[in-house]
Amino acid sequence: MLLRCVLRSKILCTNALVARMLFYRCRARGSSLNASFGSPAVPCSRGGASTLELRFKVTAAHGIRGSLNFHERSLRTPFAFVGREQRMTYWLMKSEPGEYSIDDLKRDGQSAWFGVRNYQARNFMRDDMKVGDQVLFYHSSCPEPGIAGICKVAKAAAPDVTQFDNKNAHYDPKSKPENPLWVCVEVAFVKKIKLIPLAALRAEPELAEMRILQRGNRLSITPVTDAEWAYITTSLVSA
Repeated sequence: MLLRCVLRSKILCTNALVARMLFYRCRARGSSLNASFGSPAVPCSRGGASTLELRFKVTAAHGIRGSLNFHERSLRTPFAFVGREQRMTYWLMKSEPGEYSIDDLKRDGQSAWFGVRNYQARNFMRDDMKVGDQVLFYHSSCPEPGIAGICKVAKAAAPDVTQFDNKNAHYDPKSKPENPLWVCVEVAFVKKIKLIPLAALRAEPELAEMRILQRGNRLSITPVTDAEWAYITTSLVSA
């Protein structure tokens, strides 16, 4: 029994070594190889020209199996993950019109969404937002709050420069340039719409679960579901 375990261990190590040698040889040569391993895929590419999927499956009876599959195809970015869905997401972002309104964004064309000092809202920008995401521009803390326009994420999250400016209202003395606490995305103007008041949003049963309408919600940035976005933009929005 002991001898069998030792032999099996040597076989496993040998198979792993052979697989690694094949991986580096194929990557160096850039050739196509089909050998059958298992799943899941761990893709790799060089120069955006091909994707190498190295798959392993461990079973008690057969040890390590694997397959090295080259799929010659164009990739948008090097080291892109095969099958990773790049779907658009939707957001609602609040801004006080006295500080920055939809008209200001229309004038500027594009602007950094600075001043966010809530960790969850920051995390949405840092971890979840991506270029191209659509945004409902919401006027808050004003006589008639509501959705005033549509914009889109134009630049991924980067450190918010206002956190370092001691003359700015959003200055944070705890944040340092070498380790910034706060980030912001940049948004680009899409269009101004006739204001959709908060009361109108509350009156729609289809929006009953919308994050901004939930009791106690104070976040300045909230996700919007596909269904909520579709309903607002097709049933409530007017130019």
